[in-house]
Parts: sequence; structure tokens; C-alpha cells
Amino acid sequence: MMPPTNVHIFRSIADEAYRKMSDDMKKNLRTRPEGNQVAIKTIDPERKSFKQAMISIAFSCIWLEAILHLLIVHECGIERFKKVDRCSYEHKLDLLGCKDTDLLQNVKRLRMARNALIHEKAYLEFEDGDKFTGHLWVAQNEAENSQAVMRGIEEWFDLAS
Repeated sequence: MMPPTNVHIFRSIADEAYRKMSDDMKKNLRTRPEGNQVAIKTIDPERKSFKQAMISIAFSCIWLEAILHLLIVHECGIERFKKVDRCSYEHKLDLLGCKDTDLLQNVKRLRMARNALIHEKAYLEFEDGDKFTGHLWVAQNEAENSQAVMRGIEEWFDLAS
């Protein structure tokens, strides 16, 4: 028997934030007055789409942790889960037999983006305090990847609800 879980709530929060992000991004585009197909992106001083992207990424990762916990305990037992609890998403997926290289790459990208965006270490991104040497993450692009990860995990493990 499956224990009570909030996994569906985590997914719905990630999805809702992603939809809001997409809507905010569309609101900030307008066509040029000449009528051609080129769009102009307007400034959003409140950074609404960025904020929603961050929520989507965070809750996608919370969902992924919860799903991996449920799958590992079901397939391998609670003791095995305790041994791999702090391992990477990729390691846990390997334990579960996931061999989809594209999915594993997207999961790795999600893990790296989450760490960089959520656990920001701004001073470590600059050399000598003024030259940016880090990786530039675009939260909205990473939210798109997080959605792809959730769909991929659901497909691989046949978790369609």
C-alpha cells in the first residue's frame, strides 16, 4: 500500500508556476508597428516570469525527489533508499534501471540549474570580483527543461495518472 503523499500537489505547483511564467512571457511580447513578424520584448520590472520559473524549477525538483523516493522504496526497499537518499538524481535513476541518455542529461541539467539558481553563490561567479566567469542560467529555459524532465520520468516509469 502506498503511503499518503503530496507528490501530485508538488507537480501541480510546478505546472501552475510554469503556466504563469509562460503567460507572463507572452504578455511581454508585442509586434513591431510596421506589421512584420518581429516581436519586441518589453521589460518586466517585477520579473514575474523569472519568479514563476524559479517556483517551477524548485517544485519540479521537490516532485522528482518525492517520485524517486516512492519508486526506490517500492522497488528496492526502505533500507536501500536510506543508503542512496543523498545521492544524485542520476544515481537514483540508474539504481531504478533508467537508461534513457537524453532523460539522464536533462536530469543532470536540472540538478545543476537548481543548485546554481536556488543555492546562489554570487561571489564565486566572478573572477577578481569583477569579471563574470560562471555559467549564465536562464531560469525560464531551465523551467522548460524541468517540465521535460517530469514528462520524461512519467513516461519512463509509466506513471500517467
